Amino acid sequence: MISPELIMTAILNGLSIAMTLALAALGLGMIFGLMHVPNFAHGNFFALGAYVAFSITVITGNFWLAIPISALCVALTGFLFEPVLLRRMYARPLPEILVVMFGVMLITFDVIEVIWGSVGLPVSPPPELSGAIPLSITEYPAYRVFQIIFAGTACIAFYIFLRRTKLGLLIRAGVQDRGMVQALGVNINRIFLAGFSIGVGMAGIGGALTAPFTQVFPLMGNDIIIKLFVVVVLGGVGSFRGTLLAALILGWASAFSALIWPPLSEIVIFFVLAFTLLIRPGGILGEGEEF
Repeated sequence: MISPELIMTAILNGLSIAMTLALAALGLGMIFGLMHVPNFAHGNFFALGAYVAFSITVITGNFWLAIPISALCVALTGFLFEPVLLRRMYARPLPEILVVMFGVMLITFDVIEVIWGSVGLPVSPPPELSGAIPLSITEYPAYRVFQIIFAGTACIAFYIFLRRTKLGLLIRAGVQDRGMVQALGVNINRIFLAGFSIGVGMAGIGGALTAPFTQVFPLMGNDIIIKLFVVVVLGGVGSFRGTLLAALILGWASAFSALIWPPLSEIVIFFVLAFTLLIRPGGILGEGEEF
């Protein structure tokens, strides 16, 4: 018999997983929809954010500094990476792009391992969030409540950025019709550069937020990248609301399946994906529904 306390904990765990997936997947979906490049290294940018958070926390003793610095460092890495390598691949056939992006994934993994090593590294949450918050029928770690709220707020801020700023509107237009944006005289390379930097920066924030409740280790990027692509495809490529909805579905599916049989939580997302695509091949809300 599953107790109400376990059900409440599963709901909150699922929401925590969903917010992490949504934050990183929104960046991945924007890159994929805008540039038509499957960024296999997105998971390693997620891991890089976690490692930068670890280093900043160790150096300064202040985790609050680690979140913005991690986002900035990962975004800067993307800012340097896009014109040096990625920009050369846009006109290439898809098989060549896939090979190059797979190579980038391996290279970024090796760089992370060389700098920080292969041993898991702990990141302590800030003292203010080290305890638990009493809820109606259970207690839940204060840091994970903060993570849910912060990630959710970041997703809302990203939505406002896309809807209310000139750059955001250009990115949305590029996702919908890249050729038309270019025909109107907009420098599409600048839009690609900004979109890629912002997209990987969001992955960096997700990694930094995740670091305190999971050990930081090199393979954490490989562990999450498959889930991120599942979220993007399940929600519908280019769909903001679809990505959020898919993240919530997968987060709660993973959390509740863990109550039944813990190993099931790692494969249930693929059952959900297969079932959804059989019914709606374009994803929950369809490709390019709105971003």
